[in-house]
Amino acid sequence: MKISKLDHVNIRTARLEVLVEWYTKVLDFRTGPRPDFPFPGAWLYTGDAAVVHLIGTAGDPGTGSESKLKLEHFAFAATGRAAFEKKLQEMDIPYQLADAPGFNITQVNLWDPDGNHLHVDFPADELPGDLRMKAVALTRYLPVDNPDAFVDVDLPKPEATGRDILVAVKAVSVNPVDTKVRRRGPADKIEDPPRVLGWDASGVVDSVGPDVTLFKPGDEVYYAGDITRSGSNAEFQLVDERIVGFKPKSLGFAEAAALPLTTITAYEAFFDRLGIDRDGADKGQSVLIVGAAGGVGSIGIQLAKAAGLVVIATASRPETSAWVTELGADHVVNHREPMVEQVRKLGFEHVDHVAIFNDMRHWETAVELIRPQGGIVSIDDTDLPMPMAGMKTKAASLHWEFMFARAMFETPDMIEQHNLLTYVAQEIDAGRIRTTLSETLTPINAENMKAAHALIERGTARGKVVVEGF
Repeated sequence: MKISKLDHVNIRTARLEVLVEWYTKVLDFRTGPRPDFPFPGAWLYTGDAAVVHLIGTAGDPGTGSESKLKLEHFAFAATGRAAFEKKLQEMDIPYQLADAPGFNITQVNLWDPDGNHLHVDFPADELPGDLRMKAVALTRYLPVDNPDAFVDVDLPKPEATGRDILVAVKAVSVNPVDTKVRRRGPADKIEDPPRVLGWDASGVVDSVGPDVTLFKPGDEVYYAGDITRSGSNAEFQLVDERIVGFKPKSLGFAEAAALPLTTITAYEAFFDRLGIDRDGADKGQSVLIVGAAGGVGSIGIQLAKAAGLVVIATASRPETSAWVTELGADHVVNHREPMVEQVRKLGFEHVDHVAIFNDMRHWETAVELIRPQGGIVSIDDTDLPMPMAGMKTKAASLHWEFMFARAMFETPDMIEQHNLLTYVAQEIDAGRIRTTLSETLTPINAENMKAAHALIERGTARGKVVVEGF
């Protein structure tokens, strides 16, 4: 029989009787194998016709009793039973269902002998209250002024396995990446189940996977997450502990949620990509920050000053000029006017570093101002021309920063995001860095999420916009 696999789960065999012990703790079979479970996931046959993968929670409170599952049987609770039986009947799959107290199935995956796959998610309203959560999601990729751009939904509550922690989300921040994902998605695609966006959050650890060593339930945390996984605009979110930091003790949840994505981006741009010394060995060097009043620039100014750099910030309006000055910029130039002349009037023929934190319209200005053997870092993808002759002549370097890269590819140094978030939290608690929160909307719902996206899309926001509280 041809057998498919789900994500990174590999099936060894299921042609044996399986003895499963139901524990009083919650189990999630998605990521197996487990030393106390003989197969990587609860994989069983229904007769000879299909392979079934069960995802859910198990527990027989008080007894820890054993239940024997045979080839033609699998444990099933009343939750979602009718919907699942209907699917089996529609596919003409022979089956027998054996009830097992304490087992709640939230998701089922079926494969027929040819490897064809059917995925079944039970509607959240069929689940017990403690197995579902509120979320703000999208079903279609729509303009922000469309009434259905976001919808309030109930979804199955996830469970922590491996190195994941489950966070009870208290506040989320909206970033340009959120609006790009919503605007650039396929216009004709329907997301079923609804897709949850959001890659900036603070909250409290609800539970932890068996391999977690950094956190425990009750810890207050902040993080950006992984763009390849479900986002933070939900009551609960799974996130790998290696990209999570302890929330600054001196900040509330809204103030903390404003920081993670932009902090990671600016920190990696300066200290990992450009190679600036975080602890001051490059004191006195200059950096031009283009787009300094935005979320990344607002924390970038503070990180650069903490490292001893001379900061030239760009801003185009009186209120944003005042904002970047308040954050510590030494000089301010207007990026809507020719910048080369402005910078040179300040006494800088060249600058040591350039950080482009908005878009690439100012590429030629950056090349003109960078010193020989200096470095430029950018965070924006672009289709605009980027002539390289000037870079070659100066032997200057170009670096790309994408803060999701470590999580997406599970790089060996993935835990550095935990380390840098911990460092910044300590700097905040010591009073050397401040939050970049500028506006808070309450509560977390579809209406406020649309309002936050609209603010970001206008391109005039300073600092960060946060949505707080379910």
